[in-house]
Amino acid sequence: MNLDQNIFLWISGLAGKFEVLDWIASLLANDYFIPAAVAMIAFGLWFSGVTSQERRRNQWGFIYAVAGFGCSSLVVAAINSVYFRPRPYVVFPQIIPQVDRLFYQPTVSSFPSYPAALTFAFAFGIWMQNKKVGTLLFCLSAFMSLARIYVGVHYASDVVTGAIIGIVVTYFVSLLLKKVLRPIINLLIVTLEHLFLA
Repeated sequence: MNLDQNIFLWISGLAGKFEVLDWIASLLANDYFIPAAVAMIAFGLWFSGVTSQERRRNQWGFIYAVAGFGCSSLVVAAINSVYFRPRPYVVFPQIIPQVDRLFYQPTVSSFPSYPAALTFAFAFGIWMQNKKVGTLLFCLSAFMSLARIYVGVHYASDVVTGAIIGIVVTYFVSLLLKKVLRPIINLLIVTLEHLFLA
């Protein structure tokens, strides 16, 4: 057994020992709860800011987050098209009852983690422009990633690699947006402001 599997068995081995922890992990691992919360917080930033400069920074953070989200999704899909890693419950069938009780059995590749890539992409996009909110989103993303190991659907390397993909891809997308598309995006934001949509 390798280190990744040992970490997985240690974290997922806690399942079933504490009912409250099982409930929290099940909620945090959900495909919709944390991603929806991250997206709503990021979207709320589009309209927030005490000064026009602060609002514009937040809007750029939202743009980085959405662009990073989309591009990270494409990178994970490309990796999944050439590499398939079985889910932990396939390798360790003794945990299938745990997975069924806390989550469900996804059939797509375990590596890299889509949810980790996408939530960390959003978090990093926002963090580049708003450290306080970005840090909150990083925490939510980390909780979701840990919960997905706990419920038995990812290895630690799946979520760590997903997080790295989300962050790195968003960083490079932000450079492209800043250096190449800034005038067009600023014009779009100004137009949306005149329509009361920004």
